[in-house]
Amino acid sequence: MNKAVKKLLYHSFQLKQLVSGLAGMAIACLTILPAGGAPNIPQYVKTIVEKTEELGTNGYPISFWNYNFLWIKSNFDSMSEAAVKEWADAGITVAQGPRFQADNPEQIKRIHDMLDWCAKYKIKMVISDSRTSYPDDVNAGKATWADYEKRAKAAIAEFGSHPATFGFHAGDEPSAKMKNTFFEAIHRLKLLAPKLHPFANLLPYWKGMESAAGSESWPKYLDEYAKKGTPDLISYDCYRQMEDNAEGQDIYYNNLRLYREAMIRNAIPFWNSPLCVGHYQYRHPTRDELRWQFHTSIAFGAKGICWFFWYHPYPESNYYNSPYDDFFNKTQTYYDLYDIQKRFQKRYGKIINKLVSTRVTFAGMKPLGGCKSFTPNGLVAKVEGGPILVGEFVDPQGKRYVMLVNLKMTGASRMMVTFTGKDAKYYSYSWEGGNEFEGRSDESISEDLSGSQGPKIDHYVYPAQMVLYRIDSKTARAEPIPEK
Repeated sequence: MNKAVKKLLYHSFQLKQLVSGLAGMAIACLTILPAGGAPNIPQYVKTIVEKTEELGTNGYPISFWNYNFLWIKSNFDSMSEAAVKEWADAGITVAQGPRFQADNPEQIKRIHDMLDWCAKYKIKMVISDSRTSYPDDVNAGKATWADYEKRAKAAIAEFGSHPATFGFHAGDEPSAKMKNTFFEAIHRLKLLAPKLHPFANLLPYWKGMESAAGSESWPKYLDEYAKKGTPDLISYDCYRQMEDNAEGQDIYYNNLRLYREAMIRNAIPFWNSPLCVGHYQYRHPTRDELRWQFHTSIAFGAKGICWFFWYHPYPESNYYNSPYDDFFNKTQTYYDLYDIQKRFQKRYGKIINKLVSTRVTFAGMKPLGGCKSFTPNGLVAKVEGGPILVGEFVDPQGKRYVMLVNLKMTGASRMMVTFTGKDAKYYSYSWEGGNEFEGRSDESISEDLSGSQGPKIDHYVYPAQMVLYRIDSKTARAEPIPEK
């Protein structure tokens, strides 16, 4: 086939997707609602979407931990405009800024410069200012909350009005002894700067962690944080999935389940902080394992990702293969994350922030993490192949969505889904622009419209690949949306 024919076919395909997308939008506007008027959309669905959109990110929130210190010359020099551009190029939408000394004018200026560069490349930045971190001195009785607020107000006055400021770093993994101070600091930060979003990170859960966190149970711990800390997001980290044992994956999925359930109970988005650097007993993730962490988090309803970690500015213990090495050169991990994140942002970045998880199930394998096996409902009649993670979603208008993730981390796999009802229509998202169009996704290899249960779509997918569909049918519109 010559280049001219290839070019003609490509543009014909793009035109078809554009026309289908416009038709799909018209059909969506005419969607028949359930008897009684508008769908019964629980308030938590609307609140989670509102809170996610209030973050103001240019696409799906993707962040990273940044352990650069501006008082070290090599670290200072690395935090340049070129670095910020590379963040944005890789699909990062909420960078974490470097640590700095608040009494050093040169370092303060560099943070201002970085905010300007973030604005230029349309991303946000979390300010890692020691003045806003949860106060050890208050917890020890050596200072008062008035002292903390004075420090925090100075930080907010310095950086809070910049349009690229996402919020201030408030702390990480509080111990039981620090829990109440941690929660109170986040609450006060939110009161001092209502339009900003404090970033704080909680511990992961496995058996025995209740005592480390200072709570009777993990659901109670997360609910207490939501009530007392009043955060805009609930973030946690978990790296056990990169252990060479079956228990690690079970713990990983259990954490996703627990934090997802807390999101729904409290109407607060949750973020997962997965692993991209090998250390201790945790192996370095391959590209397929990075993709698996990313897509499974989203299928569970995570409204943001914060990778641990981005830079490795000095030798320490056995940390290795971070996206940047000790000499600030990009590694293969950077290019792996670039590929995963850019693909997702390009195709699904416009739609994903508007979706809230309604159900997550496993197909083709025994469920892990206290989750459930797939059962048919008004959206999906059957799932074959696998193993597959099936994530179901709703938007504030009551439209329903299905995400399928191949859980194999080596080798290709088949994913076959049968949507419920002969009247079922399914919509996909284009590679160019992420526009919705009626029909099967580009990952599919065939469709069968003759089945008695509904249309069947067959996909051949690479490790940890995902597909997303919007589903419209009589049974999908009638499928109940779970309450809290």
